[in-house]
Amino acid sequence: MGSKSFSLKKKPFTLICIILCLTLALLLHTTTYNLGTDEEPPLTSISLLYTTNEPPRWYDKLQNVINNRSDNKLKIGLVNLHLDQVPVNGLADVTTINFKVVDGDKKWEDFFPEWVDEDGKYGPMKCPEIPMPQSYEKVDVVVARVPDGVRDVFRLQVNLVVANVLVNSGLEEVYAVFIGRSKPMWEIFWCDDIKWEETDYKIYKPDLKRLQQKVNMPVGSCMIPSSSMQPGN
Repeated sequence: MGSKSFSLKKKPFTLICIILCLTLALLLHTTTYNLGTDEEPPLTSISLLYTTNEPPRWYDKLQNVINNRSDNKLKIGLVNLHLDQVPVNGLADVTTINFKVVDGDKKWEDFFPEWVDEDGKYGPMKCPEIPMPQSYEKVDVVVARVPDGVRDVFRLQVNLVVANVLVNSGLEEVYAVFIGRSKPMWEIFWCDDIKWEETDYKIYKPDLKRLQQKVNMPVGSCMIPSSSMQPGN
């Protein structure tokens, strides 16, 4: 009878111990899982960190330009990009090309109207202003991101800014790098000027004499006689 009474008293105590052990194990597992999740960033974050520690691929393609410079550094101007979007890790001197963005109320039709007063019957024609940089620095490369769209005035402005910076660089050998999916306007940067091309960038080495003619021409058909072509068609 004594031993039986002892076993009956022991079972509730054993059951309580088992429940406590299971609860503790569950808490420990949950805590370990959460710690593992916090310590290991997602794969995309790891990939991004790795790529930002490496110079851009287009930079490697322009090593020949670096070798021709006495200070062994490229001078890069950025158009429609921020400094943190071009991680060259001190290998180049990078500056942002500042310019006033064209007024949002300006439309493509303001520069390329459907009807043009060729005879000047209603007085001299005038195109709306597309602001350009106030000053130009000597750069070897202009890196730009072209906005999406076809008949987009800001896209036209970015292309013209890049062209003007290259022409006013004062160097005989300059390059333009366009990164992203959108291509530059072929009326300004010809396909024949492409030197390297991959999915996320294109490197152009434009003919500066031809580019000079482009930037000297009126912006659109809003001035007659003007450019003989309408970009974006």
